[in-house]
Amino acid sequence: MYIEEIAFGFDPTGDATFDEALRLLEKASALDPRSGLVRAQLAIGLYMTNDLNRAVRELDEALRLAPNNQEVNVRAIQILAYIGEYERSNALMDDLKKMNPNYPPWLNWMPAYAHLARGENTEAIALLEMTQMGWQDWTRAFIAAAHCLNGDIAEGQASLEVALEIDPDLADTYWSETYFWIKGPGSRPMIDAVEAGLEACGWDVPPDPGPEAFAPVQ
Repeated sequence: MYIEEIAFGFDPTGDATFDEALRLLEKASALDPRSGLVRAQLAIGLYMTNDLNRAVRELDEALRLAPNNQEVNVRAIQILAYIGEYERSNALMDDLKKMNPNYPPWLNWMPAYAHLARGENTEAIALLEMTQMGWQDWTRAFIAAAHCLNGDIAEGQASLEVALEIDPDLADTYWSETYFWIKGPGSRPMIDAVEAGLEACGWDVPPDPGPEAFAPVQ
């Protein structure tokens, strides 16, 4: 819950910290090292604090311990897509669809990243629409970028206008939220593609300060 509270701004008290989340996750893992679910949750905590190598190792162990657990697979699909390991993430996504055809719609974000990185913008738009998250600023912004990269400037600008209506302060949080979720050099082509797409839509993307400008929230 601490991780969710920090990630989505659900903690009005400010008591939630990644340090405490990691302490509890490490304790849980020590108490039950054979739990794939605990190892997958630990991987999320490690990822959020930029310990990417260990996060992937914990994911590997989680998948070994619980290969058919949906939550374990969801977390693996998520983190692997975030760091740009698209082939492995997409393979797990294909397996998940077989396990559960009614998988969570938001998970379509993950293969959409791969399509954006490869310049497959039409496919990315279709998947982003399938997330059922058109109410979210980032969904509308990514759809806008993909449309404008395809040359559909008017449609892209319309989607961008919706994104900015949802979050008029998007420029202030654009890079901090980007680097909060997306990490590692493998994700760079996707980040660059979205930036280029938003610029093609006519939006002045703020200067990129680099991921080192944003230390993990402790």
